[in-house]
Amino acid sequence: MAQVRIVYRHNEAPNRGFAATGVFFIKFILAIPHLMIMGALQALTQVLAYVGFWLVALTGSYPTGLLSLIDTAFQWSARGWGWISGITDDYPPFDEEAPDAPVSLELPTPDQPSKGWAVAGIFVLPKLIVLIPHLVALAFMTIAAVLAMWWGFVMVMFGGRLPGGIQDFLAGTMQWWARVYAWLAGLTDEYPPFRLDARPTA
Repeated sequence: MAQVRIVYRHNEAPNRGFAATGVFFIKFILAIPHLMIMGALQALTQVLAYVGFWLVALTGSYPTGLLSLIDTAFQWSARGWGWISGITDDYPPFDEEAPDAPVSLELPTPDQPSKGWAVAGIFVLPKLIVLIPHLVALAFMTIAAVLAMWWGFVMVMFGGRLPGGIQDFLAGTMQWWARVYAWLAGLTDEYPPFRLDARPTA
């Protein structure tokens, strides 16, 4: 079964002005509308995923409508964090569909979701316990990503270039988080790997 994959291109000519807003944290103010929408969509995703667990446990299938709404939440978050982190300078559109967005996600479709994991999701705690190693690792990875992001802004502001390695690290952290959330939400029953393997598209 396929894992979640972030789809992005390297920002070859980053904007120094946007980088300066990142250095001084103004960028987060500009992102407030998206952060609010992303928070609301994440809360909605948790409710939809819980409904999905019951439906999978009872019927063995994940409704297409629920998957579509969850996909919207994941895509919006990818576009929002892609812009905040500097992987793209294109301000994310306020549109649930953005096929040409420079940052997006490929989400797996659960053809035959596990009823056992669905039952575990209904009780919530079993899945969270199993994810503890990921959550601990991601706590450190997120701190490192924030520092790398800020340093990247400094490099762009003074040098006009954002190293591809920093972009790949930021995208990899985003992808890791997305894989954990996707497994927690029942979009895949394949336990997420412990690795940063995001690679830009050509």
